[in-house]
Amino acid sequence: MIKGMNERFAIIREENGLNVKEFAASLDMEPTTVSSIESGKREPSKEVLLNLAIKYAVSLNWIFTGEGEKRLVKALVTDQNKHPILENLEKLIDEKTDCYKQAISNIETRLSTLEKCIEAISIKGG
Repeated sequence: MIKGMNERFAIIREENGLNVKEFAASLDMEPTTVSSIESGKREPSKEVLLNLAIKYAVSLNWIFTGEGEKRLVKALVTDQNKHPILENLEKLIDEKTDCYKQAISNIETRLSTLEKCIEAISIKGG
């Protein structure tokens, strides 16, 4: 019988065929943190639980209480492949991240140009 959140945390990892290191990487955590959570020495943060629920399509209610349906949307995640909807969502997130990176790069370039102009003006005026 499953008693605590730590055991449910381990169940998600095991059901997805991941070792501690792989599971930790998928949740942007250290393997030692995953081990501490699974052994009951540490509780997962709210961010980790939310990430777990989203990434592995698991009900937060099930994670916290062990009651109700475990999987939110069984169709989105299969044993071997991601559903196209999930893949498209990940692509959109990546594209948005790339867009932000490009915007920052553009700002840095313009600031550099502005700094050079200011330097040139101060040399001429100085």
